[in-house]
Amino acid sequence: MTDATTVTPTVAAAAEREFRIGPVFGRTVTLLSRNFPIYFAVAAVGSVPLALFEKTSVPLIDDGATLSLIAGLLMLLLGPISQAIILHVAFQDMRGQPVSLMAAVRATFARILPLIGLIICMGVAIAVGVLLLVIPALILVTMWYAAMSVCVVERQGVFASMERSSKLTKGHRWPIFGTWLLFAIAGWILAEVVKSMIGLTGSAGLVTAGSLAWSASTTAFGIVFAAGIYHDLRVAKEGIDIRQIAAVFE
Repeated sequence: MTDATTVTPTVAAAAEREFRIGPVFGRTVTLLSRNFPIYFAVAAVGSVPLALFEKTSVPLIDDGATLSLIAGLLMLLLGPISQAIILHVAFQDMRGQPVSLMAAVRATFARILPLIGLIICMGVAIAVGVLLLVIPALILVTMWYAAMSVCVVERQGVFASMERSSKLTKGHRWPIFGTWLLFAIAGWILAEVVKSMIGLTGSAGLVTAGSLAWSASTTAFGIVFAAGIYHDLRVAKEGIDIRQIAAVFE
């Protein structure tokens, strides 16, 4: 694996000014347009447990409780798997290599335990942050925005991925925070609009399908965008290109 985590201060300092959100957004749209069916399908599979959980989490009685438990376990398993597959596909595409879904699946399952551990640890810490008046949770989400990419690309462990992400995002957390918060709010508003419009048909099945499709689309966008953030942060701080970043896949 190419070790590009250590660079001279001069190179890092010179590149710090080059990180901008705009190019990341443009690259995200380009990547999605090239392989949208793959991103959508993988994200849809990862979104099914959430849709099931939302439908069963209120009436926690009888079968509802069982389904909620199953949905929660599936979220814990399929969430990191779908994220890692999408990240792998995005990085392969960014480096100009043929996209292989099976290769992405194999690479993901080779990292399944660290990925699940990372999701659990970050989830617990962020949940505690929410209990502490939300602001600490927002800080943690921003600090660890690149943690999943680090775990997938650099093959770091759980805590090493969190620490590495914290270092990569340092100095650029405000634009990262502002962007993902804007996307989150806009996504929630648009999701309610879409749900309301489909609800006019009076079909609960169409509402569920529409919500799932919207969730898959926004999830795919968010994960590919996070891959772009990770890429540009490493380019800015370490002066390396996508071929060096993704050499681990060879």
